[in-house]
Amino acid sequence: MRNLQRGFSLLVVTLIAAGIAAPTASACDYPARLVRVTDGDTIEVEVAVWPSLTVRASLRLAGINAPESRGAVSACEREAGLKAKAFSERFLRERPGQLTLSVAEPDKHGRMLGRARMGTEDLGSALLAAGLARPYTGGRRAPWCAP
Repeated sequence: MRNLQRGFSLLVVTLIAAGIAAPTASACDYPARLVRVTDGDTIEVEVAVWPSLTVRASLRLAGINAPESRGAVSACEREAGLKAKAFSERFLRERPGQLTLSVAEPDKHGRMLGRARMGTEDLGSALLAAGLARPYTGGRRAPWCAP
């Protein structure tokens, strides 16, 4: 079932990126509803991809990397990751306006890769400004805490 959901999400992301699915706002913005914050730089959303059609998918914020809040990481990184996650939760739940996604492409894990905004405020930019994320363009990520 998980593979079927991932395959469907990947199909929808591909349709969105190709411009085939018709968004309700503009050519590149998709209204969404927050389901949960997975990590500082990853959220689960329900995306309106067509009138009366929503898809649940994971969105990884493009261009940034936040520390991990779970998994095989140091206690220092986990603490920093929990701060980034809490910041993202507050940002997405307390800001006025519609959650809007701009999707670039699927990432190597099948998640959507793009931007998330509340009104005109960009979550990735806010995480960078707060010092809770770093710019990321691919490749190996620098450690968050000194060894």
